[in-house]
Amino acid sequence: MEILTTRFGQITVDDGKVIEMRGGILGFDRLRRYVFLIQNRKVPFWILQSAEEPSVAFYVINPFLVKPDYAPTIRDEDVALLEIESPQDVTVMVIATIRTDPMRVAVNLRAPVIINVSKMLAKQIVLEDQSWQIQCSLVGETVADESDDGDDRRKSLVSDITVRKEGSGK
Repeated sequence: MEILTTRFGQITVDDGKVIEMRGGILGFDRLRRYVFLIQNRKVPFWILQSAEEPSVAFYVINPFLVKPDYAPTIRDEDVALLEIESPQDVTVMVIATIRTDPMRVAVNLRAPVIINVSKMLAKQIVLEDQSWQIQCSLVGETVADESDDGDDRRKSLVSDITVRKEGSGK
């Protein structure tokens, strides 16, 4: 499948890696199809790119790399909506805000993106537990190395992209 992106131009992704959002991303409810992109597997941030709107993309990260004790509670209606049959079906990502000031990088732990990897269905949910921060600063946090997290299901979601510089042929 060909996807046009503002950041990377035209890219090709496997049709099987397109995620159907049920309920959409907050503020972007009309957009329902997304893909995960990654430029460098050594960097913990991925890009959640809309397959429908080239300019809509979010940096995301595995929340357990930031907060190993992260324990979002998924409501029964969301479990049903995402057709989750077992905990092994689920992976979680959170949206990151990356500003020009590197000291202001934060993640939204209150509204994770829950993904049913088996069915490629996802939803951003708002947790009832208000102890999880909306703007959890990553400054001073140790971010673990994702290559060692053992979650091959999460890794199977991502499409590697190579950005070619104009005129370089590479």
